[in-house]
Amino acid sequence: MNEQEMKMDLQPEEASVSPAPEPAVASEEAQPATEQVSAPAQEAAVFAEEAPKAEEAAPATEAAPTEEIPKTEEAAPVTEAEPKAAYYAVQSALRPVMASARIPKFDWKAGECFRAELWLLNDAPENAQESVQVSLRLGDQVYPLLTWQTGCVAAGENRIGPTVNFPLPDADAVDMTLLLQTGTGASSEYKLCYRAAEARIQTRQLNV
Repeated sequence: MNEQEMKMDLQPEEASVSPAPEPAVASEEAQPATEQVSAPAQEAAVFAEEAPKAEEAAPATEAAPTEEIPKTEEAAPVTEAEPKAAYYAVQSALRPVMASARIPKFDWKAGECFRAELWLLNDAPENAQESVQVSLRLGDQVYPLLTWQTGCVAAGENRIGPTVNFPLPDADAVDMTLLLQTGTGASSEYKLCYRAAEARIQTRQLNV
């Protein structure tokens, strides 16, 4: 063997290496993955798309004609209400200046001595002065009792006057009235029960 052949035998054999495969590169044109939609969601979407179409397809219905409401008669004009008797009674009791009487009882009989204590009530912000004529009305008869000159009564004060004493006569009546009369709006009246000495009972003979 010559030197050239010997050199060739000494050189190592080169291993045959196959080229490594190139990594796969995702293409830009790859389509994105589609989301999975559940069956109930798909049905709801389909229903939402079909609902407007159903509304458009439905024919427009005409509104039913409304019945005319008959006109009511015109209400009568409102008139001013008239106050009742209780209104005037309270108005009279709340007067700022008033002649008054203190009576021990309200049921009297013939033969008793009627007694009443006189007063002048002044709730006004100024002084008051009255002349009070006292009388008793029993049936158709009026009995004058006395006249009281109250004098000057200061604002916000009450003054006591004389006491009336009068024997009650026998009369055909069921009530009597004590009258306290003044020249101004301070007059007062007290209606009391009256009983005669003997009960007068009207009897009628029965037909026989």
